[in-house]
This record gives sequence, structure tokens and C-alpha cells, in this order.
Amino acid sequence: MTLGTPLPAPPDPAAGILSSPRVPPWERLLEQAVATGALRPLDLHLSRWLVRLAGSGGAAQQLAAALVSLRTGAGDVCLDLARFAGTQPFPAVPGLQAPALADWCATLAAWSVVGAPGGAPAPLVLDGELLYLGRYHAAEQAVARGILALVRRPAPPVDRARLRAGLQRLFGPVPTAAGSDHTSAAAPDWQRSAAALAVLQRFCVISGGPGTGKTYTVARILALLAEAAGGVLRIALAAPTGKAAARLTESIRAARAEAALDPALAALIPEQAQTLHRLLGFRPGRERPRHHAGNPLHLDLLVVDEASMLDLTLMARLLAALPATARLILLGDREQLASVEAGMVLGDLCGRARVPCWSAPLRAALAETAGAPAAVVSAADGAPVASGADTGATRGRRR
Repeated sequence: MTLGTPLPAPPDPAAGILSSPRVPPWERLLEQAVATGALRPLDLHLSRWLVRLAGSGGAAQQLAAALVSLRTGAGDVCLDLARFAGTQPFPAVPGLQAPALADWCATLAAWSVVGAPGGAPAPLVLDGELLYLGRYHAAEQAVARGILALVRRPAPPVDRARLRAGLQRLFGPVPTAAGSDHTSAAAPDWQRSAAALAVLQRFCVISGGPGTGKTYTVARILALLAEAAGGVLRIALAAPTGKAAARLTESIRAARAEAALDPALAALIPEQAQTLHRLLGFRPGRERPRHHAGNPLHLDLLVVDEASMLDLTLMARLLAALPATARLILLGDREQLASVEAGMVLGDLCGRARVPCWSAPLRAALAETAGAPAAVVSAADGAPVASGADTGATRGRRR
């Protein structure tokens, strides 16, 4: 290069989305969607990469690939094809039309880069009318298996009379209406019920807004479980971020002091919380953490605060590392602090626009131990329970 010759301009990051003379017309429309900001360059690049990987791909496949990438970037773990089928996904690009749902599903199912649930690994997975990036479908299935294993594995036998006495000691007498028995409480005591649930089951989700007493309740849950275990209980406290872990540490210390616990029991409740990444043993440059299914965590009970920040992939890793005999308690507000990565696990477990349901045997156990109100324990099996202590399960995706 001769001195004085201008240096070439650096490559334009957006250059990869520019049309070439051989770009098909539907791809030009996707480029327009990128130009208007409706799609990200990444979404278009992924759709083009999948076409190259498959060796073929038309408008329906490339649009679906771009949309599933877009929705994942927005926090969803899948694309609901029914939501976009037969519509113009991007109003600013009126020439781009999604196919009818049945045709779209059939076209995608025939594409070589699209797998089926339970099949060989693939970049994309079509599960009914839902299209996933393969890794998120695998993570969702892993979370579902892990939670089902927790709820189906019976907790150790509980001395219900002892539990009832412990609840009265830590939460006070059950408030009852005049002349009624213990199943007709004047108002539901959801903190007491949440504590009973956490002792009766291996898996418990406690959801509530700020100031509803989640940490107050969990400190007493830890005391009840430590007492039931005869003082031999390995407990860990964790949260998704360092700031949340520090808040949990402060809250547990305050709640432990306020509860005026027996010193022997208080000594079993840890004061220090840590991040989930530290707990699992994530290491720089390594995708797999130190603790996993082959090397589980050394604990009997794990409490995770600010669980609304748990994304799907982190939850899958957490469940994989949990020992088969351990208990898991999730605390958080299902309406706040959404996860940064795709998947909103706590919100889906609680069930948006759904009221949790308890089985008849569980309602009977709550009546016996926590004095749950008659409205809760006398309802038909599976009837909804309006509660601040949520339990339930749904598909693991943000909606």
C-alpha cells in the first residue's frame, strides 16, 4: 500500500444482512424487518444459517426461525406458532405473511433441522404448535422432570402433632372464630400454611410481594425442619445474584433473632447466603459447573430467594445438582424481577392467571397441622385455593 493511500473502511456489522442479487423475495422482506427494527440482525443471521445447514428452506421455515430467535431474545423459551399463523408478524412489512397454522407446522416438521420431542438433538424442536431452539426445549424437559421427581418423592414421615405444636410455638395460637373448631379459622394464615407445606413436602414455592413475610416464614420453616431432623440438617441459602444473596443474609439474621429460637436450633440455621453460580461451582472457561447429576450438592435443604430471577437453563442445572433426598424451597414474587435469560420459571410454576390447587389429602394435613380454614379443607379435590403460598406447575415458558 502506497503511503498516503486512505485505509479501507472497517467492515460494517450490518453488512451481512444486505441483499445479494440471488436473495429470495421473502428474505428481502426479512431484511426490511431488520431495517425497521422489528427483527434483530441476529435473528436473520440465524435463519440464514439454518437454511445453509439444512441445504434448503423456504419462506415459512425462514420466518419461523427468525421469529423463534426474536422471541427467545425477548425472554420466551419458545415460539407459539398459533399466535402468528395467518398474520402479518411485522406491520411495517405488510408483504410478509405467515402461513396457516396446519400448513406451517407441517412445513416445519419436514425441515431437516427441526426435531421432535424425544428425538435426536436438533437446532430446532417442534412440540405441537410450539417451536423451540433445541437447547431450551431440552432445558424445559429437564426442569419438568426434576420438579416432578421432587413432588412425587414422598417426604420423610412427619409427626403431625409435633408439627402443630411447633407451628403454634413459632406462629402463635391458631386464630379461630368463636364457637368453631380448628378447621374454621377466622382468616387464612398463609404464613403458617406455607410453613406446614414446606415440612410436609419436599418442594415448596412461596410467592408474595414485598413485606408479606417470606423471609420471616422461611426462618421458622428452617427451625421446624431442623427440629424434625433431630438437629442433623445440612442447609444452604442461595440467590441468583450477589445483591440478592446479601439481602437474604441480612433478612435471615434478623428473622432468626426475632424468632427467639432455642440456641441449639438457631445454630443450625445458616446466616450466610451465596449466589447460585458459586453454590453450583461455575468456573471460568468451563460450561459444566462443579456440581451436577454426577456430583450433587452436599445438602439436605436448599432455599433459593428471588426465584423470579431464575432462568430456565439455571433452573435445569440447579435441579440436576440437587441430591435425590433433598428439599427445595423457592421464595420470590412471581410478578417482579424477571429473569435476564429466557424463561420465567417462578411465574410459570405459580401459574399466571391461575389459582393454585391442593389435593384433598394435603388440605386435610393442613387442617390437622396448621388449622387451615374450612373454605380450604372442605372444597372438592382440586378446587382452587386463593393463597399467598403458591404451588402448581405449567409449561416452562414466559408468556
